[in-house]
Amino acid sequence: MTTTLHKFKGPVMWTQIFEDNRDMKGYNEATGAFDIPSPTNGRYSIFMTLTPEDFKKLKLTGSYAAKNSKFDDDGNDVVKFGRNHEHRNFKGELMDWASGPPKVVKADGTPWSFEDDGAVGNGSICEVEVTTYTTSKATGTRLEKVKVIIWVEEVIGEPVETEEVPF
Repeated sequence: MTTTLHKFKGPVMWTQIFEDNRDMKGYNEATGAFDIPSPTNGRYSIFMTLTPEDFKKLKLTGSYAAKNSKFDDDGNDVVKFGRNHEHRNFKGELMDWASGPPKVVKADGTPWSFEDDGAVGNGSICEVEVTTYTTSKATGTRLEKVKVIIWVEEVIGEPVETEEVPF
């Protein structure tokens, strides 16, 4: 299995990267909605707007995340990176190294605390580390680490105004 680490930097949104705010719902084929308990005891995710160069690099890996990217209102590629809370192999055995929340740190490398520092709001600028890996079916993509470079406070129920930040 080929495994490669990649780093991408850019604006993020809809972050669920902490144990306390992970997505606890799974997809229900009967209803076509995410309305059943998660089979992985939750999932961590972050949506990131990639530069055209970074998106091309990710797409060249064959990453499933790149294949499922969406466009934002400006035509930029937005990719969802994720990680299971409980990742199991084909035998049903827990793979600790691929489970649990991604590592989240501040710009200076010190740990980020959801309780003390809060959630990472839409428009924050982050650097993410993801691993791409080959499987028998497709190229998987797993979120490993999030570095919060410019933090925007999460505002519940209100649109967030952000400024264009060069990087």
